[in-house]
Amino acid sequence: MPKYKATAFEIEIGKRIRIRRKQLGMSQTALGDKLGVRFQQIHKYESGATSVAASQLSRVAGALNVHVGYFYGQDAAAAVGVDTAAVAGNIGPLTQRHAIDLLECFRAMKAPQRDALLKIAKALAAATANGRHDGHRDGRDVTRREEHTKHAPDAALIAVAAT
Repeated sequence: MPKYKATAFEIEIGKRIRIRRKQLGMSQTALGDKLGVRFQQIHKYESGATSVAASQLSRVAGALNVHVGYFYGQDAAAAVGVDTAAVAGNIGPLTQRHAIDLLECFRAMKAPQRDALLKIAKALAAATANGRHDGHRDGRDVTRREEHTKHAPDAALIAVAAT
């Protein structure tokens, strides 16, 4: 029997389930308990490994306090003229690993901490754009002996955050 292959639409629904669950601070286990399924099933929905039946999607919407149209990119904002296609296009980055966790930490910070974190993030993005993926300015390979320093904070980044 061929392995199930989710469509892009089904994957998007799974991403929206995960985003909304995380917004509510709900675990996969807690959502599963509300729906009468195990957390593994929630994981399968969110990852696109299993499609969500229409009847189950309605129950998911209820458990997550959203209208079922939320999973299709429709919400109350559409009724008042908000460009839901533009909003849907901005969801992509939120589906990346740790994005919502990072936003929750950011929200808990005071303004000076947020400014420092933004400076660090910009410096890291610039370093990545310049091909500096391994933490070394010259792009050389990290040896075993240097491995312990590979993930240490860059002195330049700490200086940026301190300014």
